[in-house]
Amino acid sequence: MALTIDGCLIAVVLGVLGMVLFGLTGGRIRVENMPMGSQSCTSHGLQILQDLEISLPANFQVTRIIRCDSTFLGRDHDRVLLVAGTTRSATIARELKYPLDSEGRPMRAFYLDSLGFLVFAAYVLFFESRTGKTLGKDLMDIRVRPLAGGSLTFIQVIKRFFVRFFPGILVAVLPLLSIADVTFATAPTLFWFTWGTSLLSALAIDINTFMEVRQKDLPWHDYLAGTEVVVGR
Repeated sequence: MALTIDGCLIAVVLGVLGMVLFGLTGGRIRVENMPMGSQSCTSHGLQILQDLEISLPANFQVTRIIRCDSTFLGRDHDRVLLVAGTTRSATIARELKYPLDSEGRPMRAFYLDSLGFLVFAAYVLFFESRTGKTLGKDLMDIRVRPLAGGSLTFIQVIKRFFVRFFPGILVAVLPLLSIADVTFATAPTLFWFTWGTSLLSALAIDINTFMEVRQKDLPWHDYLAGTEVVVGR
């Protein structure tokens, strides 16, 4: 529950920031997901690709084209053209996304969603190292403390976070690969391996946490960091 509260907090902050920056930057900085936002989509024909001068990959067979406008309280935070289809040489479905500016023209855009995990990591590391708790932990009346007593060290907090959120760290690396022009289309094996490793490690960590807590023992992240979670402020 504490993690859910913290995750919602980060999502709201990034969402509001993305909505504000969408207007200030003409859509160059935006956010894709906004809690309690709304989305309206309209279908289009192939003509829109010519009108917008969009070139599709070779051997791409278009099955659907839709434009989606995402808003929150009447304010835009994302506007995209989605082109779904398959390659002529395979039956693998793909969806291409083209961010649009305020006039509906294609543009390069940076999504704040890609920074979500990094912002969450900074938030947790900062507050747990200083107070032993985040807003979510405070509302649930729990905190982290060292087994040996005294104050938490930053190294302990990093160890605890790295083990607990190792699956998320793996997935957070994927958006950064685009800087080196590495995408799912160019390196599908790398992406499938990363996602598979992340899911398996997430399952192992969650099972370990559930079993150890039921037995009143320490899960991996607390054991390796020399910490424990206790009730009370």
